[in-house]
Amino acid sequence: MKMRSLVLAGLMAAGAAASHAASFSISLSPDTPLSFGRSDITETSVMDEISFTGLGEGMYKLTASLFSTDGLSFGKVSMGDKSFSSISAGNFSTAFFSGKHGGDWTLKLAGTGDGSASYTGLVSVAAVPEPETYALMLAGLGLVGVIARRRQRR
Repeated sequence: MKMRSLVLAGLMAAGAAASHAASFSISLSPDTPLSFGRSDITETSVMDEISFTGLGEGMYKLTASLFSTDGLSFGKVSMGDKSFSSISAGNFSTAFFSGKHGGDWTLKLAGTGDGSASYTGLVSVAAVPEPETYALMLAGLGLVGVIARRRQRR
């Protein structure tokens, strides 16, 4: 909880900056949703990059939801080679990104504002079992079936 407060305070401070391109980093851990955003965006052109760090090598599913206020529209929202649909003012969008990953996810936001806007988002990540995990589970179930069949014959 303390980490979430620190992250939100950092995001608010980043949002108060006068530049029209903000970059900040958020440390993720599986099964712990985190919020992010910027308030009081005074520029009319917004190009932000949010890096999500802290994940080791593995398979992950990342879910990101983004909501913009009435004064802000995002024409391009992407993470890696995948994109959200454009987000019109006052609306939200949710996207899912998954795959083998070991490093940072970077969310890129590009849009236009009316000089008095903000956005908020929520991101959560879940570990996805690798195919070897399923293979071992199926092999174990097969072995249990063989043992049950042998016992049934006796």
